[in-house]
Amino acid sequence: MSFNRQDLDSFYRYALSLTRKEEWAYDLVSHGVEKVLSRPFVLNKKAYAKRCIRNKFFDEYQRKEEAVAFIDEEVSLDDLEKTAINKDLIQKVLKVLNPEERELLYLWAMEDYSLSEIASLTKTPRGTLSSRLARLKKKLKSTNWEETHE
Repeated sequence: MSFNRQDLDSFYRYALSLTRKEEWAYDLVSHGVEKVLSRPFVLNKKAYAKRCIRNKFFDEYQRKEEAVAFIDEEVSLDDLEKTAINKDLIQKVLKVLNPEERELLYLWAMEDYSLSEIASLTKTPRGTLSSRLARLKKKLKSTNWEETHE
């Protein structure tokens, strides 16, 4: 079993949405791929890799004090240059969101997952995700992006 470049890029974007740090994102992708390759019996390898990436992040990185430093760090969005998204706005959005909100926004808006699919991936009740998404939308709408400092 091997992953193609598109799969690895998808894993990296997902990990970067969680960590906002390139080196940590690469570590998470490496961990996720390693887990999949060590378990040949896994049926949905892509979903399993993303679950491993997510679990590793929340098990290790969020518990550490470095998770607080994410808020002040610059985000590297070079891999997203192909899209017509305003990088400055994306950086501002990411700075006001916590890791759970960034993950939900990424899976819902960027990967186009349904709330049911996100619930299955994150082991979170669909109703909880629906409430979080509503609060997230309200938070994003109420933020004055012109006054948000980088």
